[in-house]
Amino acid sequence: MRLFRRAFIGLLAAGAAGLTASALRLVGPFRSVPRPPGPPTLSGTATGAVSAETLETLLAATRAVVLEPIEATHYAAFFRWRAAHLPGHYALYERFRATVDGIARREEGLLFAQCAVASQRRILRPALDVRSEQAARSRPASRDERDWALYHRHIVREVLALFARTDAWILLGYDAWPGTPRGFTRYVQAPPRRA
Repeated sequence: MRLFRRAFIGLLAAGAAGLTASALRLVGPFRSVPRPPGPPTLSGTATGAVSAETLETLLAATRAVVLEPIEATHYAAFFRWRAAHLPGHYALYERFRATVDGIARREEGLLFAQCAVASQRRILRPALDVRSEQAARSRPASRDERDWALYHRHIVREVLALFARTDAWILLGYDAWPGTPRGFTRYVQAPPRRA
């Protein structure tokens, strides 16, 4: 029986496909090597309106994180919007308030918002430490480590990003941050007309 070139190439292709399929069957069980856990994520809990106490705690934490004068109104609007519209943030903010208020009561005898900035920073140290998020990723984390990693990711980093987009521009000497009208009050006189 004589094989033609096309028939020979067809047999080679079928053999290669068979070898590939059997090799994948052998490699399949080794694909399930455990991967390190990813960064902690928020659960899809309900949204809601943030309480006044929680908002006061979040603003105190913002001042302690930034350590510069801030305009609190847009930070408050930021936290309110996220709690009302993003799943998981309302529960995260309430848990954050309960955590830092519990530590502040235990250490200072006051609520977190009433503590001095140095005490607030000491309480927030686990959330300010970037390594807390990395540690929570590298191995199965305890509930406290996971919570502090969530606070770092969804409160501290977001506050710093908002500060960089807004109040940092004012500290640099601008009248307002990008996207807001500025400089209109400086023009008392119209520019001279060219002839």
